[in-house]
Amino acid sequence: ASVPPVPPTRFSLRFERIDEPFKFYIATPDGRSQTYTLPLDTTPLFESLHVTVTPPDYTGWDATTLRLHVDEAGSDENHVKALPGSAVMLAVSSNVPLAEAHLELGSSSRPQVFTVRDPAPSAETLFIIDHTTTAQLQLVGVDGKASAYLPVGIEALEDAPPTVSIHSPEPIAFAVEGYPVPVRVVAKDDVCVASLKLHLSVEDGSVDA
Repeated sequence: ASVPPVPPTRFSLRFERIDEPFKFYIATPDGRSQTYTLPLDTTPLFESLHVTVTPPDYTGWDATTLRLHVDEAGSDENHVKALPGSAVMLAVSSNVPLAEAHLELGSSSRPQVFTVRDPAPSAETLFIIDHTTTAQLQLVGVDGKASAYLPVGIEALEDAPPTVSIHSPEPIAFAVEGYPVPVRVVAKDDVCVASLKLHLSVEDGSVDA
């Protein structure tokens, strides 16, 4: 513990961390105070919150992990964006051993409860994104005390259809028989282009390429 400078009539002592309640008194050359008890508040607090998003298999994208805010001032910035079908893992740590944690998605009246196998100051849960919603997290300590809810915004991104454009030739092209006609096609997609099929129209029918 460290003692910062204070006036002679005052005394200050700082404890970096308190894990259990204790009794104390103040003694001076002129006498000693009565004994006081410093209680310990065991209400769980969020110490850290990490979210890991695993996109659907068809994207070929790697999972990403973000550290979110756990303080009230920064909780408004907690926002996760992902494609529908993405798996979201929420991992939390607390200042006290946990018995369980609660996850509410949207206006659901029945929260998802994930139990901590062995009382520990951490817990995690997994869910699949299928629509835009708000996740609410609550921690419950081994003594039954519960934390305030921590909100996390979940935005389901639209998986837009691919687009295709033909840059050459022009919509109507003329060419001498046997003369090569350059064909340039551009396909785009917000995830990836898995394949491209081109249909060529000629005088005697259609040919796939």
